[in-house]
Amino acid sequence: MLISYIKKVSNPIVAKLEAARPLASVREWTTKDFPEVGERWTRDDSDTSQLTRGKQAFLKSQCLKCHIASGFGASLGPELVGSVNKYRGSNLLKQILEPSSELHSQYRTIQFLLESGNVVVGSVVKEDERFLYVATNLMLPQNLTKISKDEIEQQKVSELSAMPQGLVNIMSKQEILDMLAFLEAGLGSIIRLNNQTEKK
Repeated sequence: MLISYIKKVSNPIVAKLEAARPLASVREWTTKDFPEVGERWTRDDSDTSQLTRGKQAFLKSQCLKCHIASGFGASLGPELVGSVNKYRGSNLLKQILEPSSELHSQYRTIQFLLESGNVVVGSVVKEDERFLYVATNLMLPQNLTKISKDEIEQQKVSELSAMPQGLVNIMSKQEILDMLAFLEAGLGSIIRLNNQTEKK
């Protein structure tokens, strides 16, 4: 299921429809809503059913639209396996709920002031001698804004994460906890195992 979903959203038309699909907000979650999460959330007795639920929550949050995990996804944000190795428990949860709380130096967004007076904010995906190609909406990474370097009057690093805050507000508290367990269990190995299962 995971691999088939990745293949589906790699289609630009499908990705655009997925991003535009309205999802009901459950609650504006904050770290204060999860006092039970300590330095590490995963327990030694985490069962397969919880990890399966966590995988479903992971797909629902559309993380792979911007992140790579075990070779799958998009490289618009930090590689997820590396992030999980760095952050655990409440620290990992804070990165999910408050993405601007600590910014990865390689993936900070840039604010461009153009000669026309327009302001473009986003992540530079590629560039050539004359133009920058900026992803202004990471939920639609295939839609790039082309900026002429000659038109740039000023540019500065944004203090806000490119990752939109509130992505998990469409999820229940249990779904978020299950996803946290799924991530801590080792995302790369779970994806590889899933890929092997789907090929059978």
